[in-house]
Amino acid sequence: ANTATSSNTLFFWDIPSNTLGQLATATQLGVSTMPRNASYYDGRFWFIEPGENQLRNATINYTSGLPSGVTLETPISITGVSGTFQLNPNDIAINPVTQILYGSDTIAANGGTGDFFSISLANLGGPLPYTKLYDQPTILGSQVGVQLAFNETYGTLYGQDYTTGAWYTVDTAPGGSFTATTGTSAPAFRMRDLAGGVQAVPEPGTLTMFAAGAGM
Repeated sequence: ANTATSSNTLFFWDIPSNTLGQLATATQLGVSTMPRNASYYDGRFWFIEPGENQLRNATINYTSGLPSGVTLETPISITGVSGTFQLNPNDIAINPVTQILYGSDTIAANGGTGDFFSISLANLGGPLPYTKLYDQPTILGSQVGVQLAFNETYGTLYGQDYTTGAWYTVDTAPGGSFTATTGTSAPAFRMRDLAGGVQAVPEPGTLTMFAAGAGM
């Protein structure tokens, strides 16, 4: 759930108490544009700033069980991106079981190939290798970048095309593809960012969602 704001501010929503609060400003996150491709993993908020080949992250701090601020960590370089291509993902999703980040990149970002890619987070001590898995499919005359989210078991990755509202299951294997489902979201319910799975934050039984400020 995202709140409408133009300040690129990070908010949290504590579901049990239905509490919405500000977690970090754009300055505290070190961003100039809203990180619409963010994902939560290992106690941190992860995102790729458009036009950079870096994975940024901020540790979530807590007071009395609720998020109270962030500690901005050192960005990690992403290597193996072809040519002068700069990352500009529509969305990323991290599987905590396999420690792999998956991303759906925009067409303009890499000269029209529309990469679906992965990055292993198993070793965060050095540069992270970028792996292109396959070209995203051509649908309605353009290559589709999608909003990504895993199901609750992290066994299936789903994608939604914001432009058309169409939903897909997304193959995470090299040379894979998108498979259209029967679902299509109406314009008012199309997502600018998704987060999936179920994670306890910070202890079992407490569910908190994080959202960069933008209308859903």
